[in-house]
Amino acid sequence: MQASYTYSHALDYVSGDVPGTSHQDSYNTKLERANSNFDRRQMMILSYVYQVPAFKSWSKALQYTLGNWTVSGISSFQSGVPLNITLPGDNAGIGGGPYRPDVVRNPNLSSGRRVRERYFDPAAFAQPARGRFGNAARNIVRQGGLNNWDLALFKNFPLSWEGGNVQFRAETFNTFNHTQWSGYRNGFGAAGFGEANAARDARTVQFGLKLLW
Repeated sequence: MQASYTYSHALDYVSGDVPGTSHQDSYNTKLERANSNFDRRQMMILSYVYQVPAFKSWSKALQYTLGNWTVSGISSFQSGVPLNITLPGDNAGIGGGPYRPDVVRNPNLSSGRRVRERYFDPAAFAQPARGRFGNAARNIVRQGGLNNWDLALFKNFPLSWEGGNVQFRAETFNTFNHTQWSGYRNGFGAAGFGEANAARDARTVQFGLKLLW
């Protein structure tokens, strides 16, 4: 078994050449200093392999049926990256955009209150007065994290010639079928603002046979 844990915190004023992340107001750069687009605060990765023992007290039939099975997998637990909230149009009237709206309270909901239709609080944002920039900082919302288990179960059946094996494999990806959001409606005033609208792949199961010699 192997395990790795990483804690990190990335801050910047702009995260590369990404639309919607440039300075909205060159005279107020303090609103741009925020968590980087790629700031993933915590990450734990586990990988493991376990061979199920075949006890000598078993009969030949049981050893052949229940022995030589191996379980392996990779489990990933990661916190989400930031999400920038945008204000469509040129509200400030300087020929730029997109900008950001005003923020009136913390838009991040506790995990128990998050649902697909309301992943973050849309009522936490407001339209700025015409001709001014919004006061919401960049990357103010935190996206969903990752809780993913990829598992494999396989068994080698020995062949009588050339020391070969037939290997049966059963593999599952996102084994426990956790819903893991990957897209959000982050444009203030747009239909469905505040919703999660895309997810990573659901559980996938595959089987295979390999001939090894």
